[in-house]
Amino acid sequence: VDPEDRDDASDPDDTKDPEASAPPPLPVAYESKVAAIVAAGDKAALTVKGVRRQLEADLGLAKGGCDVYKDALKAYVAALLSEPDAAADAMDAEPAAAEPEPAAAPA
Repeated sequence: VDPEDRDDASDPDDTKDPEASAPPPLPVAYESKVAAIVAAGDKAALTVKGVRRQLEADLGLAKGGCDVYKDALKAYVAALLSEPDAAADAMDAEPAAAEPEPAAAPA
C-alpha cells in the first residue's frame, strides 16, 4: 500500500489532540493564594511542591489535589520569584535620578 493512499485517520499520531495532553492552566482564583504563599515563605527554602501542598491545605483539598497544576504552578512560582530579582537588577542598571543632587552651599 502506497503511504499516500492510506487513511490519515488510522495514523495513531494524528489522533492525538495536542491540547488534550497539555496540562491545565492554573486557575486565576488560585493565583492570589499562590502569590501570598510565596510572599510569606522563606525564599531560600521555598519549593514548588511545598507551595502546592500549602495551596491544597488553604483550599481544603486532599494531598495531591493540585498535582494536576504542577507544571502551571512551577512556571507561576518561578515568575513570582524572578520578579523581585528582575526589579532589583533594573534598579541597579539605572542611575538614581529620582532625587536631585543637593545644591552647593553659597560660599
